[in-house]
Amino acid sequence: MPDAEIHWPSLDGSPYAGQMRGYGIGDTEMNHAIRTLWCTIHGYAALQAADGFQWNADPDETFDWMIRFLDCGLRTMCPPAGNAVG
Repeated sequence: MPDAEIHWPSLDGSPYAGQMRGYGIGDTEMNHAIRTLWCTIHGYAALQAADGFQWNADPDETFDWMIRFLDCGLRTMCPPAGNAVG
């Protein structure tokens, strides 16, 4: 059975781009930010669908942790102008 075709979101007008802009991510970093978000969530969903979480931690708690991890990373890499470190 062939792999399902993946339809990547367009950067133009993407809701992902709007969310990333909220973190202060500019056009030059947008592609990387959206790929990271997309790959992380897609990977989680693929593992969940394949019953790939065999450890004793609750997968829902792992998802919450993953979202907090992404949020923290985005805030650290791209602090809003009013909260810039320095």
